[in-house]
Amino acid sequence: MRPVVFAAASAIALACAALPAAAASTSTPSAPSAASAPSARREDPDVLARWFYAVLSGEIAARTGQPGLAYAQLLQAARDMDSAQLYQRAAGVALGAGVPQRALDAIDAWREAQPDNVEAQDWAAQLLIALGRPADAAVAIGRMLALTAASQRGDMLLQVTQLFGSMPPATAVELARQTLRPYAALPQSHVVVGALLDRSGDREGAFAEAAQALDADPGTAGAALLVVRNYTVDAARADTLLSRYVSARPTDIDIRLAWIQAALDSARNGVALRQAQALTDADPEQAEAWLVRGSLQLDNGDAGDARHALRTYLRLLQRDPRTAPERLARAYLALAEAASKAGDQSTALSWLRQVQAGIDDVAVRTQRAFVYARLGRMAQAQALLRAMPAKTAAQRRARLLARADLDLQFGRAGEAWRILRAALPRYRGDAAFTYQAAMAAGRSGDDAAMRALLRGLVATHPDYQPGLNALGYTLADEGHDLAQARQLIERALKLAPGNPFVIDSLGWVDFRAGKLDRAEQLLEQAWSARPDPEIGAHLGEVLWQRGEQQRARALLLQVHAQAPHDKMIEAALKRLGIRADAR
Repeated sequence: MRPVVFAAASAIALACAALPAAAASTSTPSAPSAASAPSARREDPDVLARWFYAVLSGEIAARTGQPGLAYAQLLQAARDMDSAQLYQRAAGVALGAGVPQRALDAIDAWREAQPDNVEAQDWAAQLLIALGRPADAAVAIGRMLALTAASQRGDMLLQVTQLFGSMPPATAVELARQTLRPYAALPQSHVVVGALLDRSGDREGAFAEAAQALDADPGTAGAALLVVRNYTVDAARADTLLSRYVSARPTDIDIRLAWIQAALDSARNGVALRQAQALTDADPEQAEAWLVRGSLQLDNGDAGDARHALRTYLRLLQRDPRTAPERLARAYLALAEAASKAGDQSTALSWLRQVQAGIDDVAVRTQRAFVYARLGRMAQAQALLRAMPAKTAAQRRARLLARADLDLQFGRAGEAWRILRAALPRYRGDAAFTYQAAMAAGRSGDDAAMRALLRGLVATHPDYQPGLNALGYTLADEGHDLAQARQLIERALKLAPGNPFVIDSLGWVDFRAGKLDRAEQLLEQAWSARPDPEIGAHLGEVLWQRGEQQRARALLLQVHAQAPHDKMIEAALKRLGIRADAR
């Protein structure tokens, strides 16, 4: 399939292309009757001469501003010679003259003369769409598919996507469903419909069609792409489908990278890490996958493995002298964080010094402050952050949040809350800032302030998912109004399908309601998608209540090691009588 061609071929080339090799014959057969087939007439030198003259005069007319005459001459020659090229040329002349209906007349004549010509149906479909006749175009598309050999029909199905895609979205979906019904057993038909649904904004429908295609053939590339594009419709189902796809097509690096990014965007870091590990094991030259792998291992507290992955990432970057300094800076920052978390602060500072001046200054300054804090030099760390640039409103906001984050990470939640509370009047209406202030209030023990901020946030920003989830979790954790807690969290889950933190909150509601089976199921799902310490602590408590104390103890000690200053984890250990040093 190709777009309709408007440009004219040269007269001589077109005439020669339209004539078979038999035209060169020197024999002089008897003159054919009017009813003779074109193939027989082509052997008559007089007929050949007339045809050649008709084509030549048609082309001359086209080039001298006489499109009507050119069209008539070329269309007559096309009929006489039974030539696909000349039917196309006649249509091209009509299109160039701005008369698409005449072009369609030429193509209809071609379709009548050569009813089994797939290309004629393609031209007809394109012209009918341009003329606003999508239903008739769908008939032509159906004819194209029927004429295509069964072994090639799957590819043809994918090609007609662009034809349906040229129609109005709702019409395209309806006509595609009707036209492709005879081919519903082919996965490509679901890819076509899914792509059209995706274009129309029906993400759930697109996902469902893609899932059907992958159920029929796990290696259907177009369906895998649709699943990635609509990952949040059902992230858990998407992970299953994509896992089967990459098993069927292990060399499709682009889909695996897109899957990793979709998982990261949905906070499903556990999924992203597993795929990054699989990708780097299969193709060690994939630099970005090493960065993801190392960064996520670092989040999980695996500093040693993270350093290996990040060094590999840096080594791959350094092979290419054209690597942008910004990419190198990402590697240096990540390696600095890995070294700092592993207790090697001098190496961390060494990595930070390698970042080119002027690149990621805020990130470098923040990272250096964390290093100083780990060295016990908190005053120096705070001074470094207070000296951050503050010329613009955005810079001042970033400075406040960085200072508060430093305090929160090092057990100074009260100071973080003091900093953010003082700035709240300046950031009234800023949902993200209000949310961070609420979290600091809660961590500092000011639960009343936290609840007040979250209620205000939900009232003014009813679609702000973190606020909905945080308020719902807070109500559930306190055992207050579990029905409202569930309602808030379910609203958050609709806004962020598959988000493990929201699934964790929903599991916590079930735990507080005594529904331990469902609580465990949800928390296992959340932990698998994102092995975050607080999710692990919740799962540990549920396991403990279900009698799985050995696994619960091991899990709680693991997450405490990852987040030794987390008050919630410390409280869980205390409630269950587990000593943090009991390893």
